[in-house]
Amino acid sequence: MRTVTLGTGPDGNTLLASGGYDGSIRLWDWHTKQPVHSPLSDTLLPRVLACGTISSDRCLVATGDDQGFVRLLDPVSGEQFAELPRGRRSPVQALSFSTTADGHLLILSAGSVWLQLWDVTAATTPVTLRRRSEVRAIAADGTTLAIGDSEGVSVLAFHG
Repeated sequence: MRTVTLGTGPDGNTLLASGGYDGSIRLWDWHTKQPVHSPLSDTLLPRVLACGTISSDRCLVATGDDQGFVRLLDPVSGEQFAELPRGRRSPVQALSFSTTADGHLLILSAGSVWLQLWDVTAATTPVTLRRRSEVRAIAADGTTLAIGDSEGVSVLAFHG
């Protein structure tokens, strides 16, 4: 297994998503320990994964790879929902979904010191943040963005 994440499925159950070295992505119901879907396939090896709810009845799995590609997959149908344009061809370091009052964000780190905030529901141009040091991890909850980088942890308030 190369990467793993927890998220919420469209039925409100907790999902475990795992990405393998063979490029497969498996989704599991956390409570029943049973597969939710047959393995999803990504064209390149997923380096990082994130699960996020983008409406009351829809969730997505985001994959990021070593070539800088970010794809959004529908875990119910197994189909690709979207592919984000590649601004940087650096490996995707971290992904996190966040629900805000205005919509649903996918926050990603690609390229050692860059963060991008994508509005998944409106498909708008991302907000780009430059950091002083290499971003290694991110987490968001709708009003707070935590960034782990080579200098430590920063916690920022944001309004989506």
